[in-house]
Amino acid sequence: SHARQPALSSLFLRLGLIESLVRCFSMPILCLLRTPVSVSQFYHNAKCSKARQALTLLESHGVEPEIIRYLDNPPSVPTLITLSEKLGGDPRAMMRTKEPKYAELGLGDPRLGHLALLTAISEHPILLERPIFVNGDRAILGRPPEKVLELL
Repeated sequence: SHARQPALSSLFLRLGLIESLVRCFSMPILCLLRTPVSVSQFYHNAKCSKARQALTLLESHGVEPEIIRYLDNPPSVPTLITLSEKLGGDPRAMMRTKEPKYAELGLGDPRLGHLALLTAISEHPILLERPIFVNGDRAILGRPPEKVLELL
């Protein structure tokens, strides 16, 4: 585990450097990587009581979102770019920063760019905060669960 950490941190830093270079040359590469998202989605972990509560609230209001079981089918980086933008653009806002994997991978390093953080979430979906409700072009973190109702 410790032997892999420098290699992973180095990879993430290189991705951050690439992202910085892309920004310097004003190439909207992250925009090109976006993935279209269906109208209503719910990023769900059935073991999480907050996620179950939020989903029940949505269903009680007649909303039947597409259920994304992100631990079983990790989202791609392009999907995470789109999701991050809908949540305000800061990948750390959608990360479980207290998750041991976050520290293990050195993701608290402020030099890491968005692409590096989103790549880490894609490779380790346990890092994705939950639940997340997407409705059209907006998304919200369902903490507390009642927050999901703000998008109805």
